[in-house]
Amino acid sequence: MVHSFSCPRWFQLIKAHNETRGGKALTIPFLIGSLREDPGDISSMSPESAKNRIIDLLNRFLEHTPRDHVVKIYRCPELGGQPVANHFSSSDATLLKGVVLLEPNSQGRRTLVVSADFAPSGSVTISSLADQLYGDLYADICAARFSFIGGISGKYERFSSDNLAFIEFSKHL
Repeated sequence: MVHSFSCPRWFQLIKAHNETRGGKALTIPFLIGSLREDPGDISSMSPESAKNRIIDLLNRFLEHTPRDHVVKIYRCPELGGQPVANHFSSSDATLLKGVVLLEPNSQGRRTLVVSADFAPSGSVTISSLADQLYGDLYADICAARFSFIGGISGKYERFSSDNLAFIEFSKHL
């Protein structure tokens, strides 16, 4: 089955962050919160819902990455090791240093890679990656804390008005 790709919402967010805020990547919780029907909703979610949102995001990366791009999930040292995602040109050879490739998507393309620390056994699946991310992030995702503030020793907080304005702005790039 061949999909035609418009620009996925998560891709718009990362692109807008990289181009307008000088960022390198977005945290997994920021993406999950931004993709909610109402990103400003501060109601908590169940642990099961949090896990399902992580799995959904990973599957979006796997199946809906624009052609000629790859998503990389890694721990950002500037954010105290928080898991982040960024997209790269699939021709960028530096992308493949110290990473593990996930299985090809339904189109036979490899669209998702993770840093080796997510794959201590040398391999990783969507399920095992989701389990690791859930273990790291479930408390903040469940509490609707999606925005990481404070650098290396920071913490997740609810979206600020600036975050919400950015999320809205990114829809129009």
